[in-house]
This record gives sequence, structure tokens and C-alpha cells, in this order.
Amino acid sequence: MPGSRSRTEQLREATKRQIVGVLTDTTNNRKSSTVVDGSDPTHVSLMIQDLQRDFDRRLDAIKSEMLACKQDQYQAHCKGVIKIPKPTRSMTVKEFNQKYNCSLLDLLQNVRAHASEGFASIPAAVCGKRERLETPIPFRGNRTVQTPSTIIRTVRRGEIMFSKNGSPVDNTDEGALVATVTKKRRGNAPPAATANFDINVGEGKYISLNDPSGLQNLDANMKTNAVAQLKVLQDQMATLMEQLTTNEKTTTKN
Repeated sequence: MPGSRSRTEQLREATKRQIVGVLTDTTNNRKSSTVVDGSDPTHVSLMIQDLQRDFDRRLDAIKSEMLACKQDQYQAHCKGVIKIPKPTRSMTVKEFNQKYNCSLLDLLQNVRAHASEGFASIPAAVCGKRERLETPIPFRGNRTVQTPSTIIRTVRRGEIMFSKNGSPVDNTDEGALVATVTKKRRGNAPPAATANFDINVGEGKYISLNDPSGLQNLDANMKTNAVAQLKVLQDQMATLMEQLTTNEKTTTKN
């Protein structure tokens, strides 16, 4: 980054200032008496100077750490922005909210709120023994580490799906039929396409036409919604089969 010093240079400069301050304190202590007389203006002046130097050293260390944190945050921000597709970056907040049916500001506030949770369980680091590049481990006690859920579900209200490249993906509405087509390659054989059909029943749940066991975990409203969608799908399939049969008979006669 042009016009800014690296973190190593800042830390090195702060260390030099601390060493110079220690040497200055040693020289002043040798010149002055070990007995401090509060009524002597010279002794009081030396004490004030020592306090001021200690304050300046602490202030310089805080400024150096602040600049390093600021640079780290800026680098993390740049890396995150690069992962977002250029068309998405060029959108305004209003365009983003209209396209993905969400509120960008609410999403950012939720991310900030979730990120601040659990900080109370993190032990405070001792300043004298703290390492700059060491991150404290959250204290969990005897609790087991939670693992991510491995059950696939649809998007809940207010959530957004992202692709593996970080692009937002449109979510499906409640009651929608979602078809997923995948191609599996086996050696030199041509890829075989398989299709899975799922019905979104709401609240992050779905039922798969290939696996009816998902009906066991649905409530009454979800089952009613699923039955209605299956009836619509059944009528559409019957109409399609009727048209195909009619076309086949017409072709046979000709």
C-alpha cells in the first residue's frame, strides 16, 4: 500500500522508542538522588518528566498497535471485496435489496451482533505475557465442541444462500418445486445426468420425491402445503402424459 509503513517497520520503531526511553530513565536516575523530596521543585519536576515519558511511551505503543489493527482490517476488507463479483459490487443498496429480496443493512447488523456473541467466555490476555500474533482460545469448559449441521435444508426467511465463489443465490419461495440436475462422470463413459425434485414446505425444510421419509418431521401446515403441491404436480403430469399419448397416436396414424 503506497504511502503507509508496514507493520514490521511500525513495531521496530516503537521498540526503538521504548529502548531510548529506558536509557534516558537510567541516566536521569544516576544523576538524581534516590531520596525524593516533595518540597524540592527539582525533584517534583523530575517526577513529572518521568511520568510524562512513561505516558508518551505507552501512547506510542497504543498508536502503533492501532495502526497495525487498522491495516489488518483494511487488508481483510480488500480480500473480502475481491471475492464479490464485479456486477454485484457495482449495485446500489436499493438494487441489491430488490434483486435478492432482503435488507443489506439488517444483514450487516446481524453479522455484527452474531460476531460479538461469546466474547464473555474468552479469557483476558495478560498484557505482560501477551503475544501479538497469538489469538486466545475460547473457554468451553467441559462442553463438547459443536459441529456444523450435516442435514441439508432450504433457506429460512431472512437468510441468503451463497455459491462456492461467494455470489448470492436466489432462494426459493415456500411451496416451490426445486429441480436439481447433477452430472456424474465415471471414467471415460459419458456423464450421466440425475435429477432430484424437492418441494419447499417452509421454515428451512423440504421433502424429496426420491426420499418420502422426510414427511415424518413435518407439522400439519407443512403436510397440507406438500399435499397441495403434489396434487398440482400430479395434474400437470397427467396433462403432459395425455398430450404425449395423443401426439404418439397421431404420429402412428400418419
